[in-house]
Formats: sequence, structure tokens, C-alpha cells
Amino acid sequence: MRYVYFVMAASFILLQWPAGYSEAHSQVPVSVTVSNNSPVAGEMLTLTFLAGEEIDFYAAFAEVHFEGSSFEFVSVGCGVLCEGGLATGGLLEEGRAGVSVSRTSPPDAPASGSFMTVMFTVSERAAAGTATFSFSGLTFINPEGDEFPAADIAAVEVEIAASVSVLLLQMPEMTTVQEGEQVIVVVSLFAGGLGYEAVDECSIGVSSVCSDPAGWDDEVWVAAGFNGADDEGNLEFSADIAFMRPPGNWYVAVRASVEGGGYVYGGTSGIWDGSFGSCGEMVILPGPSYRYTLAGWDFDSESLQPSSSVPANSDAMFGIEGANITGFGTGYRGLALRSTNWDGGGDGSKYWHTEISTIGFSMLELSSRQSGSGTGPRHFSVRYSIDGESWTDIEGGDVEVAGSWSTGVTDRLPIPEEAAGKESLLLRWAMVSGESIGGGITGPAGTNLMDDVLITGINPDPRLVEVYPGDANNDGTVNADDVLPLGAWWLCQGPPRAWGSAGFVPHTVEEWIPDGATYADTNGDGIVDHRDLVMVGLHFGKSKGPDVKGSAGPVPAIDINPAEMEGAVSILVLAEEEIKLRGVAFSIEVDGIDPGLFEIRNPFHGFSGEVDEEDILSFSAGEGDIFEAAFVIKGRGDDLDADVLAGFELIVDESRQEPFRVMLSRLTVSCSGHPAGKPHNGILSATGPLSSLPAEEYG
Repeated sequence: MRYVYFVMAASFILLQWPAGYSEAHSQVPVSVTVSNNSPVAGEMLTLTFLAGEEIDFYAAFAEVHFEGSSFEFVSVGCGVLCEGGLATGGLLEEGRAGVSVSRTSPPDAPASGSFMTVMFTVSERAAAGTATFSFSGLTFINPEGDEFPAADIAAVEVEIAASVSVLLLQMPEMTTVQEGEQVIVVVSLFAGGLGYEAVDECSIGVSSVCSDPAGWDDEVWVAAGFNGADDEGNLEFSADIAFMRPPGNWYVAVRASVEGGGYVYGGTSGIWDGSFGSCGEMVILPGPSYRYTLAGWDFDSESLQPSSSVPANSDAMFGIEGANITGFGTGYRGLALRSTNWDGGGDGSKYWHTEISTIGFSMLELSSRQSGSGTGPRHFSVRYSIDGESWTDIEGGDVEVAGSWSTGVTDRLPIPEEAAGKESLLLRWAMVSGESIGGGITGPAGTNLMDDVLITGINPDPRLVEVYPGDANNDGTVNADDVLPLGAWWLCQGPPRAWGSAGFVPHTVEEWIPDGATYADTNGDGIVDHRDLVMVGLHFGKSKGPDVKGSAGPVPAIDINPAEMEGAVSILVLAEEEIKLRGVAFSIEVDGIDPGLFEIRNPFHGFSGEVDEEDILSFSAGEGDIFEAAFVIKGRGDDLDADVLAGFELIVDESRQEPFRVMLSRLTVSCSGHPAGKPHNGILSATGPLSSLPAEEYG
């Protein structure tokens, strides 16, 4: 007997047919078509079986052979010849499926055409390239139950196209970090088993809106770097998604394209399919509030003025009342302020003291260290006053001094909030007992030493602003003018930037107190010093918008006649009248001569004799027919009187004999009232037989 297999609900029914019946029928030609010869991963494919001649069809069964790594069997359907009938199928083993269809009533007449469909899905991990379906054992059954064979069926080939079938953003649904921290996320990508060279782009998008990433603007996408492939053949990419981002809620997705195809978008749940998908969420929290040094004394420079402070307290003094300062001795680190004559001061009439401004600050804290000799005072109390008349002991401010630096310590002692935001806060370290460190009575020769006094506070209402590295005066363009704020805010300290990037791009930072110093910290390290001059040089000439800087008025000029010159000529930049200043910046333009035929060198300032050179910050730069220079006194102080502001030497090549012109295209002067500088009218003057031209002729 011959056994016929009908695949029913993944099990098999055995039917017995008489032997020898198939020989009475010729083999039926059958072809198989496929719904798409170039499918992509995830696509549904339909194989349609067609009888090439009219047959008395009642049922059919066959086996389909396929690449199990490329296709997944889905189901069997009836064709036209058995419409409304029964269809079933299932896997016999990996890569081999048994399929069958049957009518439920006899046909009216023999017919040709489709009699069975078999559905497959292209696996998401299918390799790009040629894949084959082949067929065996196709047998027909007529209404009488007789079996008759089909001819061999030609194999069907499809070309699986390269496509992104796996695109997974490997990050938690929510990640919380502080501003300035890195967040490295990994993307897993599979595209038909292709290598990295087939990937046109893999980018991670970070948006402030949670939505379908296909609608996100191009500027939110950051290129991810290739890391390699994992054991399953997935290509891995990664990027830091937190870099340069301010605090807030951010939503993360990924996009990729291969071999010139369109973008495929994905998220934490895989490929984003229309409205279905999920973004990762990154919450960036603000860093801790920056704590300013309102005033601090380490006494290492043997001065009673602060060793560090905000500008408002740069002239604050540390002093003593009732006792005597006798110089500087060995401190906790470095030097300390030394004193004697504390005897008889146990009633609080003898004390260390200082006065500072706390305007703009809150949450004030005080730290200090004291030590002394055996006959020096033992007990102090820290007190404050905001009117100079009523004094209050600060809670926790009792100090017991010993012969070492480890006992008489106040560490971040909170000052009551009523002292915040005041033009004047007075502080005392008052001697409140006659007992000496050794246990006796404080003697006149007994010493008390003070060191590491530090008063700090925070900005209670910080504001975020954008800064561009190098643009120290925040006018949009980097040039010599940007040197002036560096001198004005010299050694000021404030909130450092969370990100240390030196690129000429906007950085979101907390605005400093004072606000002008925010931009002077051009390298973002939290202090204004010589290192900020590097950013001015690095980005010199760059602008975040149209450069509209120029002279405050008509452009003064001077004619140069090389035929009348003897060597170098000194050209002076003069004020129209004597002015007050602490810094000067100027720009010179040379017209009517090739840049290779002249040289501007040795720029100089007009502060000579009044300020030490080490206290002046200098800068110069030239390119082509433009030359710029700046000079500014470091730190805040009294303005200087000056009419000669600056100058330079001009040298002309001997081959040049025709006249040309030098113009003062910009002059900027800084003073205590305008620390970042303001435009000013000036005059050019020269030594030798040269002629100055009235400004109005070139206005």
C-alpha cells in the first residue's frame, strides 16, 4: 500500500489508496510564483502553486524546502481551484514544511490555475543575497480518491535585499544624571549580515519632545561611532548623548540607513513602526549650586587684604580690636596672622574682625582656624552684626583654641539668613573668657594665630546664559576688544562650565556674580586668568553673527610716504583729550599697499612708568592689512589719566616708494565704569615727516 500524508494541525493523517492508480495519469505541469522577488527582512512572502493544465482537482499535498535561517513558515491557503476548502501545514523539521489543501465538494469540471498558497516571513536576521525555495512530493487527488503526480517543480529564487532589520537602542527607559556627566548609549544594528562598510549612517537623536523620531529635525542627530560586531553578527555603535546638554528632560531614539536606502528609526523597543515605538528618556539634573568665595584670607602673602574674593570685597580688610597684630607666623598651611595682648579681654572687648558685602548672595557659611600659645586665649565666639550696633552669637560658633590647628576650627558654620544680601555684614571672633589655653589666666605675651578664614555664599536665583569661548565681552565677535574684560575681571571665580569643549559654539552656563565675569571666563574653568587669553587667540576673528564693530565716529587716518621715511616710524594712538582708563584695544587697517611690503611690530601701551609690566595683560594679532592689539591692567583699581593710549612701529620695504594710508578703524577703552570697554574716538600721530589727516575726511 502507498501512504499519503495530509498535514492537519501539525499532525499527520494516513490515508490508504490502491496501489497502481498513479500510473493512469500523466504528470501535471506545475509552477510556483512568489509575491516579491526582492523582499526585505520582516516582509511576508506568498508562494502560489499553479496547475499548468486542466485537472480534475479535489486535493493536493507537497513538501516545501527553504533556508530556515532566512524564512519562517507562517500558513497555507487555498487557491482558486479549492476556494472555500481546507488548508493546513506545519514544519516537519527545520527548513522543511508539509502543506496540503482540499476541496469540501467535488469540482464542476476540470480546471487549471492556482490551487494552493504558502506564506512565509523573511526572518529579521536573514542574510542579504540569494535564497531558494524548492519543492518535492507534490501529488494531486481527484474526486474519486485517485492520486496522480505532478511534474518536478522548478526552484524559486529570491534576492533578499539589504535592509535594517534590527535597530535597538540599548538604554534604560529612564536614565538620570547630573549635568556634566557622560551618558554612553549603545545601538545594536543588523542589516542582512552586511558589514560596517555597508552602513551609510547610524545616528542617535536627542530631542526635547517625545514623538515619532521620523519627524525630528536633522540637528538633533549625533553620529554614533562604530564599536565592532557582537557574537550574533549585530553591528554595535555608541555615542555620548549628554555632551553639552543643559538640564532638562531629553528623549532618545536612533536612525540608520544602509546601501543608499532610506532611514529606519528605532528606540528602546526596537524598530519604530509608524506610531508604535518607544524612546529612551534621559533626565539631566543641575549640578550643585556653585559656592562663591565672598572673601577669604590665607595670609600667605602677608597681607590683611583678601587672598581671594568677589570684586565687591577685594578691599575688605581683616583686623583686630583690643589686641595687637605682631606679624605672621607658621599657619595650618603656609602663614597665619599672629597677635598678642589678649589679657583682660574676656568680656568680648577684644576680637578679630572683618566687614564684607553679601549683596547677591545667600546661604552664607564661615570657616576659620585658630591656635595659640599656652598663655594665649582659649575661648572665642563668632558673632555677626548687620548694623554695627546689635551683635548676635552665631549658633555653633563657640571656638575652643588649643596649641594645635586641629581644635580651634569652625567648618562651614551657617551664618543666619538675615545676613544675606546686605551691603555690610560685620563679623567678630570675640574673646569671651580670660582662661588661657594652658588652663591659667591669659597673659599679655600669650599669642593667638588666625588662618584660613573663608566666607562663602551661593547665588539664590541663578540664571542660565549662553557664552561663546573667546567672546569675553559678549558682543558676538572675537577680537582685541575681548582682552579688556580679562583684565577687568582678573582672578574672579565663578561657576565652571559643565563641559570643557573649546569649540566656538554656544555653551549654557550659570551666570556669575558679577555677571560680566561670566563671559570673561572664556575657557570655562571657573577662574579668569591668563589661560582665557588662549581662547581669544584660538577663535580670533570668529563671529556668531554679522560683525558690526567699528569706530565710535569718523575714521582717523594718516598718510605714509615711504620716500620720506628713514627706518621704522612710530605711530601713536591718541585720545582726543585726556581720559580715564585701565585698558585700551585698537584695530589698524592699512590701505594702498601690498601686505607683503610693510610690517607692524612692537606694539606698546601708554601706561609706562605708572604700572609694572607684570601687571599688564597684552595681546596682538595681524593678518593681511589688519592689525589689532590690546593692553589692560590686571584686576580692579583706580583709573589712570592718559592721552597717549598706545602705539606701534611701522616698517616699509625699500622697494615701495608710493604713498599709502594707515587708518584707525576701531578704538575701545575700558575703565572702572566700563570694565568690558566702550568705543572711543581717537587720533593717529607719527614721528617723522608724515601727515595726520582730520578724522572727518574719512568719516
